[in-house]
Amino acid sequence: MYWRSMLTIIASFVIILAIGLLAFFWLLETIFKGISFDLWTAAFIFGLFICIINFLMFYAVANLSADSIFKLLITVIIGGALASMITNSNKRWWTYNVSFLGTAKASNAWQFNLTLIVSALLLLALVDFLFSNLQTHFPNNRRLLILRLLLTVFSLSLGAVGIFANNAGLWHQLHTDAATMMIRVLIIIILTVNFLLPDSPPQFQQISYVTAAVLIFSSLLFQPIGYLSLTAFELIAFILAFAWLLLLLQHLQTLAGKNVNHLKLEAIIIADKNKKTSVH
Repeated sequence: MYWRSMLTIIASFVIILAIGLLAFFWLLETIFKGISFDLWTAAFIFGLFICIINFLMFYAVANLSADSIFKLLITVIIGGALASMITNSNKRWWTYNVSFLGTAKASNAWQFNLTLIVSALLLLALVDFLFSNLQTHFPNNRRLLILRLLLTVFSLSLGAVGIFANNAGLWHQLHTDAATMMIRVLIIIILTVNFLLPDSPPQFQQISYVTAAVLIFSSLLFQPIGYLSLTAFELIAFILAFAWLLLLLQHLQTLAGKNVNHLKLEAIIIADKNKKTSVH
């Protein structure tokens, strides 16, 4: 990992840890309703939690990699979205739109908004890690630089959607602008990724074109035909875009891993040649 990614990684883990502790203590409060401890017992439990949390953080740092961030990104997005939908099921959020989950009218709107913010932070760190590795094998590649900038703008727009909730007034305008920017950048990435990405396999190219076609077809079913509701259209677009984005990140991770192994193999061959030369 790189020093410039430390801020995003630390912020992501702090938020994830805080949410995890809130959920765990809420569960304990629900199970052991009305329980209380004396000072020494409470101090012992507090110290035990500190030890466990530090151990988990050290373990996370020791195993920090692009693969772990990728898996954490999937867990955060799916877990946060499901939790927001479940907690707002009694308010029938699907009769409004997906953005309703983060508004002041929703229950526990912070869950949905924090999910978007943490996902944006993790995606920023993952993009920086992957493209920094790819740059060593494809130096001064302008296509990769453009793809990196597009993914960075997409990540920032995703975080802005979570920061600016879809409430009335200026917040609604900022939320709409951020969501519009995110959708436009994603469409540009899908349409140009086969040109910008080196060594793009034919299967990924076909999936990209099919994804773009389905997104365009679903947008036509939403407007002007009016067959799909706003919530249905947003869910279809989110699932397709999220699945395609994961495929892109997985392909970038595989490509970066191949480059790292290639560099290691070159280093071993050079070291072996130097060793033979010194022996002779």
